[in-house]
Amino acid sequence: MITPQEEYLARHGLDDVAVIQHVKNGSVFVYSEGVWTILSIKWQDNPIHPGEYHFSYLTPIHNGYKEHLFERDDYILQYDEYEDFIYQWSSKNGWGAKARAIEGEWQSILTCWEMFLIMFDGWFVENASFTLKRLLFESVDPDSDLFCRLRYYKESIFILAEKHPSVLKRFKVDVLTYAHSYCNWLARLLNRS
Repeated sequence: MITPQEEYLARHGLDDVAVIQHVKNGSVFVYSEGVWTILSIKWQDNPIHPGEYHFSYLTPIHNGYKEHLFERDDYILQYDEYEDFIYQWSSKNGWGAKARAIEGEWQSILTCWEMFLIMFDGWFVENASFTLKRLLFESVDPDSDLFCRLRYYKESIFILAEKHPSVLKRFKVDVLTYAHSYCNWLARLLNRS
């Protein structure tokens, strides 16, 4: 979804102006060199001083379900450092030329799903039925279009809800929550540079 600011800039031919927005809780998913990374942003108010931004880089851990799902690297920035950080972050200097951020609501949900499957890979190998394993494979098949992948994702969710509700709860609480606060504007900023 395009923000009003982005629409205004596009209408007036100001395509080279970046739109940076304040977020209370946001995230973006970046794929670079074969690895997914989530940048999570949380604004923390302070009644005495100006608030601060808490940034976390989260990388899924293969079979992390046994202990920690993500490897994390946390930073705290003051409110006046936010814009400079976002400009620097989106420049791709640290990400590499082939880095790309996911854009779109359904793409962000499927990306969460893909990361979740990485984190629960061993669990699915040991506990999933053949039918569920087939659905899992189809839901992340890069040769399938978005609608096919979504259909298999939804069927997988249905089976998990019926047979493995605790695993589904981990997906919804620990991973899918990042898609609910997804910042498409930040993804576009990275993909544009």
